Amino acid sequence: MSAQTTGLGSGEARVSLVFPPLVPTSQTSYYPSTAVLAGYLGSRGVRTHQANLNEVFCRELLDDSQLERIGNGAMPDGSTVALSSITAIAARVVRRERAASSSEGRDPGGASAHAGTRNRGSRDLLIADLLAGFVILDRVDELCAPDFARSPKANHLREVYARSRYVEDLGSSIHTVGISTAMGPQLGPALILAQQIKAARPDITVILGGAILSLMSPFDLELLLRRVPAVDAVVRFEGEIPLGMLVEQRDQGRWDPSSVPGVSVLQGERLHETPPVSGIRLEELAYPEYDPALLAKVPESPIGIIQARGCYWGRCTYCDYVELYDGSPRYRTRLPESFVDEMEYQISKHGRRKFSIITEAIPATFARKMSEAIIARGLDVTWNSFAMVDQHFTVDVLETLVRGGCDHLTIGLETLNTRVLQLVEKAADREQNIAFLRNAKRAGIKLEVNLIVDLPTTTYAEALENLQTLESVRDCFHKVRVWSFEATKSSAIGRDPDRFGLRVLDEGNPAATGNERRSNLLKCVDPGMTEAERRDAYQRYRAFATSIDSAPESAVVDPGDAAGATSPYYRFASEQLDFVETDAGLHCFNWITRKSYASESGIENWRDLFEQLRQKQRFQRSWFERQFESPALGKQMFEMLQAERFLSPCEKPSSLGARSGSGEARR
Repeated sequence: MSAQTTGLGSGEARVSLVFPPLVPTSQTSYYPSTAVLAGYLGSRGVRTHQANLNEVFCRELLDDSQLERIGNGAMPDGSTVALSSITAIAARVVRRERAASSSEGRDPGGASAHAGTRNRGSRDLLIADLLAGFVILDRVDELCAPDFARSPKANHLREVYARSRYVEDLGSSIHTVGISTAMGPQLGPALILAQQIKAARPDITVILGGAILSLMSPFDLELLLRRVPAVDAVVRFEGEIPLGMLVEQRDQGRWDPSSVPGVSVLQGERLHETPPVSGIRLEELAYPEYDPALLAKVPESPIGIIQARGCYWGRCTYCDYVELYDGSPRYRTRLPESFVDEMEYQISKHGRRKFSIITEAIPATFARKMSEAIIARGLDVTWNSFAMVDQHFTVDVLETLVRGGCDHLTIGLETLNTRVLQLVEKAADREQNIAFLRNAKRAGIKLEVNLIVDLPTTTYAEALENLQTLESVRDCFHKVRVWSFEATKSSAIGRDPDRFGLRVLDEGNPAATGNERRSNLLKCVDPGMTEAERRDAYQRYRAFATSIDSAPESAVVDPGDAAGATSPYYRFASEQLDFVETDAGLHCFNWITRKSYASESGIENWRDLFEQLRQKQRFQRSWFERQFESPALGKQMFEMLQAERFLSPCEKPSSLGARSGSGEARR
């Protein structure tokens, strides 16, 4: 990694801003946190260096030889995984897809599995599943323990960092490193990086910041600072002002972090937290400075532009992101015109016309006015944003968004059950949600939706009923993500779990040092579903999501052949299947259904059948059924494979030629 610098400051870089692994959802994007801080520091005359170690980690992981080893069960950290594990399966499929991309003339390069795979939905699932074997979700006390520092995962991270030359290439002028830990899986990698920096450069001040630190309990913060002395300070909530003040102290040759608002440090052996002050007015915040060299490594990445901080609704009881701006007004926005000004600035600087709006939920009025300004200026741009179901998003407004370049909106739909929606204080009920979905479909807006299977008190029957409703509006979805509910102590649900039907486990004494005091996650049980019901519901929802994400853009179904048959043509859906020999026999995994199949699945001679189907370019149902001695068995097998998504419709061949299938062994 070369020490590329960015920012408006002059002279050599004095601050390095780094985004650590492991964020599966940001493998092909430039997360904006370092760019935002670089822009602010640059406006104060401080030149900065930026590094995206998340991209570095993924690029190394997706080396062809590395994928081959993981697909064979050998992990980079020296451990092994089963050949039938989701990590090994994903590695084999990613490798196969990249090879197919190369042979078809598509670019197989890039930082992730996104490059070269057949559609966006399946690509995202592939990379997330591949990284499942690497994500670190240990508690804070475990991450701060010597055992973690000596673990194979920690050693692997150190090796990746060493090969990146991040620490080695830090210039002698750099006196401060800010590590942006936006998400939970980054905390362990951030701590290992801090220790590696200090070991090589004890003169450097290491500062941690980001959402995961902002939501951390005082108990955890104190534990982290005591056990990982490589971390000199933690910035909580909005980072621009405190980071700027800490850097100014280092420039002046002094260090008094306890005097800086929004900073947590140790004083002796005790935690000292200085309350934050109100954040900068967004109209006065300098534009983010994206490093051209880092942008070049993620060619698909949009450029992020801040629309607001806080949420204009701000009532969803499971959400704690509204807690990230302590000390500031609940909601701050900017003018649509100045927002579009920044779009024009980034276009002129980087030549990119694809933007991601940084917001919890873009209001309909702002979105409309911004789109009108884009149209009036004749800007050729595309953009996406988070949004919530809001009655102000009328068809007319949504159509204006499309004309203004809206590529898609990401919606926290969560559920369509009105009772549960009201319990968690979402803004819309079932009917309003469905009306919004239909309006977006009519306006031509692509929707990427998030679902939570088990919001508090959801029963198994309600989860399945909700899934049926979702199936009825599936044509409105472009992409679906499914999550399991986790209660956090910093959310309204975590502060009053009884109200939401949750039974807290191991509450203990408030002064206790047990595990329940060492995580922002609330250890609790929701009696709405049994664990078996919850697992089954999650699998069903995941299969639903995958069926949407992996669906081809168009499926051509022909009414039949010249003889008047009514069956369409089919092919074996090999691209969504993975086969591997295990000690238990042949194992198959289906990406669409998210199900595994083994030799003892009850299909007689299924190995021979699948091999024969894989060799066929296309066939009709009548041919398939003739391969079995019993017509009833052939019908049953066809319907089973069709239901399990082993078969895909395909185009009728231009010339039927000689009929195939004659002389083939029958079952």
